[in-house]
Amino acid sequence: MPALARQRAAGVRLVVRRLARGCLALAPVALPACYHYVATETALDRGVQVEVELNDAGRVGMTNAVGPEIGSIQGVVDSRSDSGMVVRVAQVLGEYGGVTRWEGELVAIKPDYIRSVRERRFSATRTAVLAVAASAGFVAFVVTRDLLGIGGSASSNGNNGGNTQ
Repeated sequence: MPALARQRAAGVRLVVRRLARGCLALAPVALPACYHYVATETALDRGVQVEVELNDAGRVGMTNAVGPEIGSIQGVVDSRSDSGMVVRVAQVLGEYGGVTRWEGELVAIKPDYIRSVRERRFSATRTAVLAVAASAGFVAFVVTRDLLGIGGSASSNGNNGGNTQ
């Protein structure tokens, strides 16, 4: 393999490694886009990820447990009974957009406090859109930098490097 080809291959490998690191860095931001919350009327089993939206009575009644002006609670169902549900809280969403992260503390929520319960589900549509966008971005990056050697040389000006005086 000629030296120039080896250098080009090493450069391509370096770029691919950098792209892979960039993708891994963006994964925590992009992956939540693959999920959404869907309203559910069925009994939720233990371990299901949910978002519990509180009604007005719930916002007042849950103030001591989760704080004031809370709109909804996201977490995992720990148990459920006629007296309500116990959620292992991941985060609390305020009425005005604030988000407070929790570390899985257990919070009991009475049925009278619940406006709606939504289950977190995988979204094939959102995932497909994200995959197409990421692929298009990758292809655009590779093509605009001539990484595969399929574009013209940027230094070529048509005079073969000669002096045109």
